[in-house]
Amino acid sequence: MPRFFYEVPLFGEPEVVAPPAPKRKTDPLKVKVTWSRYRPTNPAKCTDCMAVHAQTGGKGPHSRIAVWKRKAGEDVALLCYPHAQQRRDEDGLPKLKGGQR
Repeated sequence: MPRFFYEVPLFGEPEVVAPPAPKRKTDPLKVKVTWSRYRPTNPAKCTDCMAVHAQTGGKGPHSRIAVWKRKAGEDVALLCYPHAQQRRDEDGLPKLKGGQR
């Protein structure tokens, strides 16, 4: 029920409703990959290290602390230095500065 008189349609006119905005799908080939340093207050583990740790049932190598963040569209990966080097090679980007930490 309308609360104000100006919300009541006059003479049985239908209310004008704006059509919903079209949702654009992002093309996976056009997604821009961005890299940034990852320095949170509470450090997190590397995404790839944790995946290896889960696949080996906890018997694999220990997971490292993430120092780089890779964003590709909505996909976010937190990476340690060695895994960041691998991903940058896959992306065709230059090597990271600095050594392994």
